[in-house]
Formats: sequence, C-alpha cells, structure tokens
Amino acid sequence: MASNDELRDVVVQMMRKWTSLYNVGNIRLLVELYADNATMMAPGMPLKKGKEDISEGLSNLRKKIASYHPHAPDDVGAIGDDMVYFTCGFTSYNPDGEPLYPGKGLFLLKKLGDEYKLYTECYNFNKQV
Repeated sequence: MASNDELRDVVVQMMRKWTSLYNVGNIRLLVELYADNATMMAPGMPLKKGKEDISEGLSNLRKKIASYHPHAPDDVGAIGDDMVYFTCGFTSYNPDGEPLYPGKGLFLLKKLGDEYKLYTECYNFNKQV
C-alpha cells in the first residue's frame, strides 16, 4: 500500500492535470482522466454517469464556470488497495474572470492497471449554480 505522501502526490498530479485541461476547455482530453463508469455530482445538474454523460456535464458546467483554482488537498487517504479519496476546496470564476464562489469537493480515484482514474466527484458550490 502506498504511503500518505505517495497518495498525496497522486492526488496533486491529478488535480493539476484536471485543472489545466478544464481551464483551457479541452473536455475531450479531460474526460480521459475518468474511469469508464465514473460518476459526477454537481449542484443544479442531474447525476452524470460514464464518460459521455460526464463530457456533456462538464461542457454545460464550463458555460457558467470558466475556470477552477483548487486549493491544496485537505484530506487524502486510501480505501483498500485500489482507491484514494481526497477533499479540497476551490475557487471558481465566470467567463469574465470574476470570482463566483468558493466550493468544496469530495473525490475518489480508482487504480486501473498502472494509473489512477477519477471514479467519483461530488461538488458543493455553497450556493445554487
């Protein structure tokens, strides 16, 4: 089993990749960070299941939220041998670059083969989107 420092490195690398791809609007490559059967839960949106559904959800979300800037992970840990959970806060911005609101998320990564993929995302924006 990986150490907490190793798990934190996995999480930070995933956060950096996700943020970079989302912020430039590359949804096609962003969705490749997800497991085939991943789920995404965000306020104002029905549950999204699978890459195609998540791609649609991210495209719609990006119309309101142009960029995310996550904070450092608050909590990171292992769930068994193949899952990692983490929580982190973030600040989001509209297309004009104005801050919208802070939020928090709970995320699960699942190890598939030699790499971790996003498995579950649950966002809380602290207000209705």
